[in-house]
Amino acid sequence: MTSGDMRIVEFDTHKASDKLYNLYFELAEKLGEEKRPGESPPPRALLRRMMTTKIPEVKRYWWLVLRKELEKERAIGIARIGFSTKKDPAYQENKHNADIRLDVDKDYRKRGIGSKALKIIIEKAKEDKYVDTLLVDVNLDSGHKFCKKFGGDVALEAAENRLHINEVNWSMIEQWKNEGDVTAEKEGVTLHSFTDCPEDILAEYVNLYTETINQQPFGEIEAEMRVTPESRRLQEEQLKQQGLKWYTKITREKDGKISGLTEFLQIPEMPERIMQLLTGVKQEYRGRGLGKWLKSNMLLYIKDNFSETKYIQTDNAISNEPMISINDRMGFKLNIAQTMYKFDLAELDRKLNGA
Repeated sequence: MTSGDMRIVEFDTHKASDKLYNLYFELAEKLGEEKRPGESPPPRALLRRMMTTKIPEVKRYWWLVLRKELEKERAIGIARIGFSTKKDPAYQENKHNADIRLDVDKDYRKRGIGSKALKIIIEKAKEDKYVDTLLVDVNLDSGHKFCKKFGGDVALEAAENRLHINEVNWSMIEQWKNEGDVTAEKEGVTLHSFTDCPEDILAEYVNLYTETINQQPFGEIEAEMRVTPESRRLQEEQLKQQGLKWYTKITREKDGKISGLTEFLQIPEMPERIMQLLTGVKQEYRGRGLGKWLKSNMLLYIKDNFSETKYIQTDNAISNEPMISINDRMGFKLNIAQTMYKFDLAELDRKLNGA
């Protein structure tokens, strides 16, 4: 698509030239500075590995909005859409949703560029006979205004929270661990750690993972997450290809059953940051302090093994009160408020294209 000195081009992350990638990174870094002022951007090599790792469960399409300035092109917009494929274990539950991304350089907003890129996203979405809902994460005022303008409904309120290591109350964390140790000894609960999930517990573990990850609030989003032994092994391999390290701790009851888990990602190229992922306790084992025991053990493990860590980052729905309660007591603080909007595809198409 072209319009004067502007054109929208497909950005195939698996085949794109170094030149096109550099244009993408220049804009992505400018957008990152707007969202997280003063932070160093992720290394380009890391991002490129992540963007070129094949993930069979999802099919993504990207576009760049390019503008010619003084005989040189620069990227001023990014658009993306992602669909579940039949490789997704929860494909039947998720096939009606498509995740989208739409960013425009702050110097070029309010010029209709976002609308033009959104039309391309809509046309791609219409190629899939099942998709009827578009979902997009927003954390800038300009994004909120854009979504409201085109009739987006708030589907989920969430937050990116951070715990700065130099602000941790380590005596409290030690107390949580010690209290958990006493209870665990009385009840015969044991703590175990792994990176790749051991084969002998794989089937049980993915069932627990699926149960606990779906306990978290999804707001108005009609979706489900499901992990199978095959998808777990595939995800382990994908993260290795990306250069990320995945650590998990679990609790096992006296009879050997897995009752809870916590996990995090460590990024060797970004040693200052740890990404806290899922923490969950099976419904029947709640109310015994397992979540606190798991999270305190994990935090102490990070302290002892990753000395360059400056902060731990996690995302939570604001309605996830049990997890927010633990995180608040640990010292996590809001870094960025996030809102997910959802659009009815047919209605959005009518608004933009008069269909």
